Parts: sequence; C-alpha cells; structure tokens
Amino acid sequence: SPIVPKMPSPALPALGRALFPVFVLAATYLLWRGSHAPGGAFQAGAVMGAGGILMVLAGARPWLTGEEQGPWRWLLSLGLVAMLAVAVAMAALAGTFFAYPPALAAPLILALEISAALSIALLMFAVYLCGRPPDHWEAED
Repeated sequence: SPIVPKMPSPALPALGRALFPVFVLAATYLLWRGSHAPGGAFQAGAVMGAGGILMVLAGARPWLTGEEQGPWRWLLSLGLVAMLAVAVAMAALAGTFFAYPPALAAPLILALEISAALSIALLMFAVYLCGRPPDHWEAED
C-alpha cells in the first residue's frame, strides 16, 4: 500500500491548493518590499516556509527525500554562503565588508534578500520535518 501522511481534515487539500498562491504572492511582496526597506527576507521566508508546511499538511509529499539530501543542505546554507561571498568580494574590491558600489547595490541587496529568504523558508520547512527530509512517511492505519 502507498505510504502517505495522515490527513487531519478532508478539506485541507482544497484549502492548501487555494491558499498556496496567496502564500507565494505575499512572500514575493514581502521580499520585494524588503529590498527597498529594512527587513523582508525573514518575513518572506517565514511565509514561504508556512506555505510549504501547509502543502505537506494538505497531502503533498516533500520533494527532497532520501538520497537527495545534498541539494537540501546546500539550499539551507545558501543565505549564509551568499552573505559571506558578497562580504569577501566587497572587502577585496572596496576594502570594507558590504561596501557596495552604487551601481551594484540594488542587485546585490536583492540577491542577498532572495538567498536569505529561501534559506529561512527551507529552514522552517526542515524544522517542521524534524530537521531533515523524511526517508519515509508513516503508513495509514
């Protein structure tokens, strides 16, 4: 028999399909707004992570399971790696960490916001999945 998570409510799949686009739209807005004002990456990541958790609760299977843990771990560290790469590159070019050249400031900040938001979303998703993608789901009784 197929192995699937237990469904807490029969209405949850329909609710998940209806609300997931709203989660994506809200996260995109928060991320865009955060690239022009303080904050944004954490809020967008939290909304994206909550959307992913809702989809798992609605019956969707996590796309990263078993042997595919390599990309999962790299994506989790994407925010930190991007921050360090930009900091070291700017230190080498300008002599100061995060001293963005005016022409590159907007794209660099947006790239950092996107990478941080994805890392935060996947971290929330991983915490929900007990820290790692599951190798299997409980079989329904």
